[in-house]
Amino acid sequence: QELSPDDVRELVTLRLGGEVPPEILSVIQERAGGNPLFAEEYAETLCETGRLQAVGDRWVLAGSVSDALKLPDTLQGVVLARLERLEESIKRTAQVASVVGEDLRLSVLEHVHPEQVPLEELVNQLRELARRGLVVEEQAGPPPAYRFRHSVVQEMAYRTLLHAERRAMHGAVVGWYERLSGLEED
Repeated sequence: QELSPDDVRELVTLRLGGEVPPEILSVIQERAGGNPLFAEEYAETLCETGRLQAVGDRWVLAGSVSDALKLPDTLQGVVLARLERLEESIKRTAQVASVVGEDLRLSVLEHVHPEQVPLEELVNQLRELARRGLVVEEQAGPPPAYRFRHSVVQEMAYRTLLHAERRAMHGAVVGWYERLSGLEED
């Protein structure tokens, strides 16, 4: 069910922790069309790109409304743009995680990550993805458990992989599970 304009305003205000200028709220409401995920992602993108800046407990427009309209106009486009702005190592971890699945098992991620990222660094990268609202911490740990916030985020991270990378990573995940099940049979 679509959110009403008042619900979108409340959602964006809660998500960003402050009031948003009415002219930007109108842009978010128009673009999102009542879709709560799109409203949140669009608002986050406005902040990440510096088009909205925090001043106390409210947000102010930096630039013009026409600048705010230059963002992608689909949910997938907004999520993809957010992923593309990530630091390369964090983006890579999001890509690997997209192959692992919606629920991100840290043990799998650690063993299949092509860059052999140390566990502590993986946890830091997942925390950064959680801070940005792309993944959600399910359990503080140890070990911490994460999941993608929404299947659209996972799908867009997955789409940024080349076909050969996908195949290699799927093979690594299958191999990890085969080794795990072999250990359990002994």
